[in-house]
Amino acid sequence: MIVMKFGGSVLKNKQGFFKMSEILTAYKNKPVMIVVSAFSKSTSMLKEAALLAESGIQTKAVDILNKLFDEHKSLRDTIIKEKKYIKELDEIYNSSFDDLKKYISSISITQELSPRVTDIILSYGEHLALHTTYCFLQELGYKVNCIDAKKLITTNSDFGKAEPNIEETAKNIDILIPPETRNKGFILTQGFVGATKDGETTTMGLESSNLTAVLLAKILNAKELILWTDVKGIRTADPKIVNNTKLISSLSFDEAKILSDNGLKLIYPDMLQLAESSNIPITYKSANYPTGGTSIISSEKSSKKISVILLTKKLTFLKYINGANSHNNKLNNYLTDNQVKIFYKFPDSTAFLYENKGGKRINHNSNEKIFKGNLSLITVINAYPEVLQYVLKQKDLFKDELIFQLDYDNNSNTMHIILSDSVSENIVLRLHKFIFDGII
Repeated sequence: MIVMKFGGSVLKNKQGFFKMSEILTAYKNKPVMIVVSAFSKSTSMLKEAALLAESGIQTKAVDILNKLFDEHKSLRDTIIKEKKYIKELDEIYNSSFDDLKKYISSISITQELSPRVTDIILSYGEHLALHTTYCFLQELGYKVNCIDAKKLITTNSDFGKAEPNIEETAKNIDILIPPETRNKGFILTQGFVGATKDGETTTMGLESSNLTAVLLAKILNAKELILWTDVKGIRTADPKIVNNTKLISSLSFDEAKILSDNGLKLIYPDMLQLAESSNIPITYKSANYPTGGTSIISSEKSSKKISVILLTKKLTFLKYINGANSHNNKLNNYLTDNQVKIFYKFPDSTAFLYENKGGKRINHNSNEKIFKGNLSLITVINAYPEVLQYVLKQKDLFKDELIFQLDYDNNSNTMHIILSDSVSENIVLRLHKFIFDGII
């Protein structure tokens, strides 16, 4: 068995779907489990609609839903031609739209958005992706067994960050995908979602489709796990910012964890522990360039350390004015409950840089803190001391407080730069040229 995950960055247009088809053609006679994610910005649009409804702005929330479904229908019309599949998807789209409108209406009235209802709403992105992909593959003549992940993956009831129950999930898989049927065509499911034993929809955290793929690979004893993306493997910087990035062809689980902890979104942190404990190598490939740009995360230690530049934008600085230490436990619980990710903690522990994935502004002890928004964090992994000296010589960066914070850890050779969003991409370009091309 081979497990493949196709991300929403791949399945966002006609070209991406037919690239997937080309890839699957090479595996037509092999057992393959396919995991798909919500298309493009579907999850963020659903989240935005839910938050607008919570604020009582129902009309705008419904407008976003209309846009979401218009985009799905437009995509469908470019990849599917047979009327029976178009009709099948129309029924799924319309019923999903009706369901979502009811949830939005209810939230608007109560102006309360619970984690349980949030999970239900967000799950529709994967639901739409699953059925669109299923109809696409059917029209092309592939034999596909489509199984809703809510029937496959059993989780606890920790909505928004549910943990999968491996033992119960294995039982589900044995029933729904018995060994004698695993070699008969493709099996298709969606990532990100699961369900409790009572059948309530859950999600396992934003970007957790990779966790779904690793979990299925473990239980199915997969020989290979491939994550198909829109980039040529893991690179030395974001290729959307830097044109001549270098490929990192192999890295250990420990190295991958460092990159993930510092903001590399290609690597979902929770999947690493499961993959390492099960000794499952994770292969990243580009759907646009299937024969090149491959990165493999495995238990093998890398022979050579390579510098990596990571950039996370749209972060917020928060500093507590009075006695943050006395509130640490309550604060940590609050941050966890609201899916707030801390990217950088300042030495005095009364300030930090955060990304609020839950979409809500922090209101814990709201009268005791100050904010500064529109900040970026640049992290250079395996930065040699000369890189720090290079940054310090760039006097233009320190004008008007463009650099908000700069530190260098001699033990790990890691450098952090906190600066304005407006200049961060330019600094990434300059750092990459200096580190890899020696250009000052």
